[in-house]
Amino acid sequence: MTKPNKNIIFGLVAGGLLLIAGQAGPRAATYILILEMGALIGICIYLFRAAKKPQGDAQVSSAYTRFTDRLLAQPVLTWALLGFAIPFCLYFVLPVFLNSEQRMLDYNSFVPGTKPIGLDLQRLTELSRAWFEEGKSPYPIQFYPPLTYVFFAPLALLKYPANFVVQTFLTLLCFVLLTFTLPARIKGRENLALIVLFFLTGLLSYGFLFELERGQNNVMTMLLCMVAIYIFHYRYELRTLAYILFSLAVQFKLYPLIFIVMLVKDWRDWRGNLRRFAALGLLNFGLLFAMGPRIFWEFITNLPAQAGSSKWYLITNHSISSFVYELTRGEWIQLPPRFNFLAHYEGYLRLMFFGLFALCFGLALLRAYRHNEGGLNAHLLLICTLGALLIPVSVDYKLSILAAPMALMLIETETISGSKTKRLLASALIFISALAYAMILFPYKIKIPILSSAFIPLIIILICVSTLNLMREKKSSATDTPVTT
Repeated sequence: MTKPNKNIIFGLVAGGLLLIAGQAGPRAATYILILEMGALIGICIYLFRAAKKPQGDAQVSSAYTRFTDRLLAQPVLTWALLGFAIPFCLYFVLPVFLNSEQRMLDYNSFVPGTKPIGLDLQRLTELSRAWFEEGKSPYPIQFYPPLTYVFFAPLALLKYPANFVVQTFLTLLCFVLLTFTLPARIKGRENLALIVLFFLTGLLSYGFLFELERGQNNVMTMLLCMVAIYIFHYRYELRTLAYILFSLAVQFKLYPLIFIVMLVKDWRDWRGNLRRFAALGLLNFGLLFAMGPRIFWEFITNLPAQAGSSKWYLITNHSISSFVYELTRGEWIQLPPRFNFLAHYEGYLRLMFFGLFALCFGLALLRAYRHNEGGLNAHLLLICTLGALLIPVSVDYKLSILAAPMALMLIETETISGSKTKRLLASALIFISALAYAMILFPYKIKIPILSSAFIPLIIILICVSTLNLMREKKSSATDTPVTT
């Protein structure tokens, strides 16, 4: 019997069975379900057979080999999408649509909020206005560097909520430049799909919504830092501008200081690099006197007390110190009684996590020195970003700076080659890192307590990216040339 005749007979039989099932009374739904499942299985078998390679005289590979070959043929975007899909179902579909209340819940209700909106911006502008009009010090109320209050003084000229409107649109513009324009400029249009994925998901993420709600400037700070790194590596003749932008970023938040290791062009020129670091250190130390020596001294004496205060140990603070405190003595993460002994080892736990980051950071620097790669090292950039999130006080709105480094790292990871085992391990690490990143896109209120802090996903990303960094081959300079469009 010819193949067309078989298809006709199969269609007639299936249609007849479906008509019979439709008249089967109370059990009709069951029969129709059986038919639909059978049809689905049949389609899958047909597609599987059709996808087989023609055997001919060639030796037929094993099923395992064919399966692994198909896995390895998948681009990084596939693993990233799979990693994003699981948290999307767990932290969006289930709580919003499949909840116990049997109604659609407002997703925005899970995001922390204050009334009126823009609390941090209001405090910043009030303190800036009080300094310029009355000479009142901003310390110890806040602990931003002095230049921050000078730079944002123009916003104090506007009344609330006009200044919050300006800050919101400025933050949105900075996010577009940071997460879409700059990565596309560095990696080119051929990697646009992955860049767009991180841009759109970051735009709607919990961290970025929190950043907008508080009127924070982490995105602006990270943009200044990234532009400085870009200019240093791809427009070296303008490196003075890069140093100015980098110093401005440091004066906004201090944590960009860790990105100073990205301002290296030749890792073997250690004398030149040390001179550059020393010059930038002196420049930033001098900028701390922007409001005079008295305010400088108040800032220096206030910073350790503020940064080490337990009032910052909240579930929305994903730093190492905050997580260890919450794990051992906090109220949100409540472990079973048999884990109460961890409270006696709080200092050791903190030291262990700081040591883990120091190890990953040191290995990344050692690899960069040994290979002496030119251009932007995306793996080192991401490790520095994780350090900026894990070491100092880091409220969850700071998570908004992670999207661009993650996208750049995954694009660079696509070049990993070698044995099949090595490439399978790389694919697994890419999937795990994408899964961990996707977990932090959603607010802590809809997660189980132990995973409510972003700390655990960040540590997972740190381990994955450090391993991928050690696995990859040396990057040629031609692969990291920014694309002009």
